[in-house]
Amino acid sequence: MKLIITLLVFVPVFLFASEEASEGSDIVARVINLSIFAGILYYLIADKVKVFFTTRTKEIADKLSSLQAKVEKTKELKRAKNQINDLKRRKDDWKERAKKAEDALKEINSKSIEDKKKQTNSRD
Repeated sequence: MKLIITLLVFVPVFLFASEEASEGSDIVARVINLSIFAGILYYLIADKVKVFFTTRTKEIADKLSSLQAKVEKTKELKRAKNQINDLKRRKDDWKERAKKAEDALKEINSKSIEDKKKQTNSRD
């Protein structure tokens, strides 16, 4: 790596030292300068950028997994609430049936009592 940087620094010096390089276009010098700049920049910040993006990726993954867990808990809570509401409806239905059965039994008992009274009154 140090060899590459050294070459990138000294090759332009040798190229510009010759007279032929000065007669060429300006683009060659700009490309070489850009290459040197990019190489130095990469050398200085590549590791930091890799660490930053790795850390950021992990943070996003952790946040996503926690949000997915919350979504699952919310779904479970919603299912439980639906089950509770269903059980409440069933309870109300059973109460209504029980009330109807109680009314029917009361009616049967009252008829039975009236029939017994009629029978005892008709005997007398």
